[in-house]
Amino acid sequence: MEMFVSSLVSLLSPGPFLLVLIASAVGIVLGAIPGLSGGLGVALMLPVTFGMDPHLGLAMLISIWVGGVSGAMVGSILLGIPGSPSAIATCFDGYPMTKNGQAVKALGAAITASFMGTFFSILIATFLSPVIADLALKLGPWEYFSLGFCAIALVAALSRENVFKGLAAAAIGLMLSSVGFAPIDGFPRFALRQLLPQRRLRPDLPDAGALRNQADCIRLCTGTKRTAPRGHEKYHRFWCQFTGIP
Repeated sequence: MEMFVSSLVSLLSPGPFLLVLIASAVGIVLGAIPGLSGGLGVALMLPVTFGMDPHLGLAMLISIWVGGVSGAMVGSILLGIPGSPSAIATCFDGYPMTKNGQAVKALGAAITASFMGTFFSILIATFLSPVIADLALKLGPWEYFSLGFCAIALVAALSRENVFKGLAAAAIGLMLSSVGFAPIDGFPRFALRQLLPQRRLRPDLPDAGALRNQADCIRLCTGTKRTAPRGHEKYHRFWCQFTGIP
């Protein structure tokens, strides 16, 4: 407890506190830009921390990461394009509010929720990390299967308008995530003789979230509507129902 108090006092001094503010602002900017994230900022700033005090370096990296996760909501709300995979759910309510002229209200609610979540999660991580670590070591195959089943059930619940579309997207995501190195033993799976050895799904998620908005913008700017080739109307109708793009 004494170490915790001393570290907290040192971080609240003017110099480290200003560093945390700047790092948080940088993380928010990186998270707000689709395609960038707080993880990229941590990777870029990691060499800078080699010559810094460990407390300051760790605080700066954590601030960049937290800012990146929080800033990802900006692109989701204003553009309908998630800044990171963690902000995809924000598009469901935030972007429709922006189209209804309630962008400020959506941003305010997202900032408040982000602050509250970060604050309480820091408290939980500070005082309950040993307990959570002990519980994590006791997880077995059945527990991991239950988590995966809950994830599939959550996909079906979120896809209330079109359950088939949600489950199909989840199946595509599972197939894409199975290509590359295994997260446990590092064995290359479905690498096609090392042609695709490092396939990762997470960087592709924000890009996939932007496809529909880009198609809508192109359609609105050109004033045209896509037509199917003769003899392919049935497949064209299925594609429009599946993607939601007319």
